[in-house]
Amino acid sequence: MLLSDSQGREQSIHKVWRLLKSGSSLASRFQDEQSESEDMLPSFDKWCEDYFKSGNNESYDEILAKTPNSNLQLEIIDKVETTLSAEKLHNDILLEFAEELSRNLLPSEAIRTNTNENKRNSVITGNCEYYPDIYIFDKTSDSVKAIYEVETSKTMNEDSAEKWKLCVSGIARFYLVIPAESLAVAKKIVGKLQINVQGYYTY
Repeated sequence: MLLSDSQGREQSIHKVWRLLKSGSSLASRFQDEQSESEDMLPSFDKWCEDYFKSGNNESYDEILAKTPNSNLQLEIIDKVETTLSAEKLHNDILLEFAEELSRNLLPSEAIRTNTNENKRNSVITGNCEYYPDIYIFDKTSDSVKAIYEVETSKTMNEDSAEKWKLCVSGIARFYLVIPAESLAVAKKIVGKLQINVQGYYTY
């Protein structure tokens, strides 16, 4: 069954409110989005409370119409939902690709991953500690042998390339996992910044 615009928007409000209550890292980013909008904007938590207390006998649109700052809050909800979708895609590709890599590891090798919500496996290069999306290491020496960074069309930019520089500052081979339509853009950025990429995987 297709949802009406009102039903879909109400689900969005519930979804983002649950996210805020979850205490995840994206919840703090949501609050940052608010602070960048307008000083007068009430907290999303208070806004939801006002919205849900408005009454169950009114239509969604009637409730929304009398809830303060609704348009601004809904714009923020849209941004957060877009971020959620992009991060889910990134994590799905990352885990799927890591599973493929694990099938071809040598007996002496193992693999570690860092998703957006679960960054636990760091790599230290010089004085810098960072969290590659995927890396393969030697189980005996714990030395990193290969690093893979997963990018989406949203993250294929020079800001991401700053992280790539960290990845290639050690002795490990470095690979990019990117959308097929972003290959030309990736190679352009790599060439411009003179980053040593061992190879590209596309999806």
